[in-house]
Amino acid sequence: MPPPPRVRRRRAAPRPADDRWLEILERTAEIFAAKGYERTTVRDIADALGLLSGSLYYYISTKEDLLFAIIEAFHARGREAMAALDEAAGPDPLATLRAVVVRHVELNAETPVETAVFHTEFRRLAPERQEGITRTRRDHEDRVTRLVERGQADGALRADVPARVAALSALAMLNATHTWFQPGRGLTATELGELQATLLLDGLRAR
Repeated sequence: MPPPPRVRRRRAAPRPADDRWLEILERTAEIFAAKGYERTTVRDIADALGLLSGSLYYYISTKEDLLFAIIEAFHARGREAMAALDEAAGPDPLATLRAVVVRHVELNAETPVETAVFHTEFRRLAPERQEGITRTRRDHEDRVTRLVERGQADGALRADVPARVAALSALAMLNATHTWFQPGRGLTATELGELQATLLLDGLRAR
């Protein structure tokens, strides 16, 4: 009787507090951002960390595990930030919308490498891994759309622009910030967020 096929066991993901794991994710994100996910090998990552390739497999089963962990951590940070804004939101939808815009810009500036990896490499994830992150992104789009709708219902924002179009256009502009904004040169991230919020709200304000 032939021996049973060898099954490769999947190792448990390290705890988020594991400093070595966080170092691996940080260095990997830098390599993915500079070289691209497809052109990066596990050996490239291991060499950058001073590890043997086999040692890296203590933490992962595939290279995609690293990409997913980077993107999921990036999204988790965004979810937490938006949840905090929801808790602090007052009755004024425009003030809340301004706060969302500013925090969005700040988050992108705080994590420019992870932001770049998300926007350039997200589609490299397997569909089942994309699903949860896509759902979170749509929840955020819906949140901004509802804020625009509330502003329109109050008469503060122009009603001739569909709320969904306004929300997606705003988010598209904000998501491109990482391609050109350089912290420490001119505006701070908060100042840029305030400026972009003013541009967006002035364009949408009822005449």
